[in-house]
Amino acid sequence: MKVMFDSKWWDVKPISNTKLGPGFEIDFTEMYDPPGLSYAVMQKISEMFGTKEIDFDNSIAERGCETCDHGSKYGYLIEIYRATKNPCVDGSAEDD
Repeated sequence: MKVMFDSKWWDVKPISNTKLGPGFEIDFTEMYDPPGLSYAVMQKISEMFGTKEIDFDNSIAERGCETCDHGSKYGYLIEIYRATKNPCVDGSAEDD
């Protein structure tokens, strides 16, 4: 599944937590540098999914090529629980 915000498509997968129940995980990462994670972005995610139960403490830093860092992945896994909306779309979409 994918969701669009900030003019980009982000990968989303369903997850489950024993205390919080079912939810979603957004792969909020980009190559070379992490995307900006601001209050405005978190507010937009909260509105899109209809919840304030959001965790973004899971940072990702996967190095790419030794010389140019191509293939790297930097950013966050954003976990969303108790969503009252599902803005996700099935299928694939090309990045802008």
